[in-house]
Amino acid sequence: MKLNELMQGYLGESTSERDPLQNIVPADLIQERADLPVDVVEVEWQVKESPERMVRIFQFQDLTARNWFLTEILENEKSNLHYGKILIEGLNVTIEVQTHDLNRVTELDQEYAAYCDEVWGDVSFIGGNGSNMSWET
Repeated sequence: MKLNELMQGYLGESTSERDPLQNIVPADLIQERADLPVDVVEVEWQVKESPERMVRIFQFQDLTARNWFLTEILENEKSNLHYGKILIEGLNVTIEVQTHDLNRVTELDQEYAAYCDEVWGDVSFIGGNGSNMSWET
C-alpha cells in the first residue's frame, strides 16, 4: 500500500469519528472529553498532491501566541535539520511539509506535523489560539 493511502486513512475525514485511544488504553483510564481543562481540537492535516505534502493552517487570537508557536517550530526545525514551508498571514500560519529529496511525505514529515500539533496544543492550553480552523483551497 502506498504511503499516501496510509496517510489518507490515518489523516482523512474519518479522524473525527475515530477515538485514537480506542483499543489502546483501558476504558476506565480514559477521561471524558468534557472533563478536560481545554477544548479538544481535532488534529487535521490535509495531504495534497503534486508534489505530495501535508498542509495545515493554524489560526491564533493574538500575536504573542502566534510568535511563540513560530519560535517553537523554528527551533525544532533547527535541531532536526528538517524544514517546512511556513506562510504567515496576520494571525494565520500555514505550514506545508514534505521530504524534498523524495518529493513526498515521509515519517520525518509526520513527526514534524505531530510536533506542530503538540505546540498548538500548548498554545490552546494557555488560550492563545482561535477555535476556527480554515483550510487552504
